[in-house]
Amino acid sequence: MATTVRMRHPSLPGQDVTVAASAVPHLQAAGWEPAPEPPPAPRKPKTPDSDPKSTTDAPADAGASASSDSDSETPKRRRTQTPKEES
Repeated sequence: MATTVRMRHPSLPGQDVTVAASAVPHLQAAGWEPAPEPPPAPRKPKTPDSDPKSTTDAPADAGASASSDSDSETPKRRRTQTPKEES
């Protein structure tokens, strides 16, 4: 697996890029500098509302009708038929 390096250019503040390690010498010649790794994203504290055990036991289709009439569905779009010319 190729290693990557985060770099930034002094004239482009706040715009770090991730490049292949093999490209570092070329980019350094163009004025790019290695950038520090960003701090890890803060973890969200667990809230009682997000407890997966608190879900209801109702089936996913509890509100759906048991019968599936094709008339109740939205009609699908169809291509219009062009009349064939008789020769």
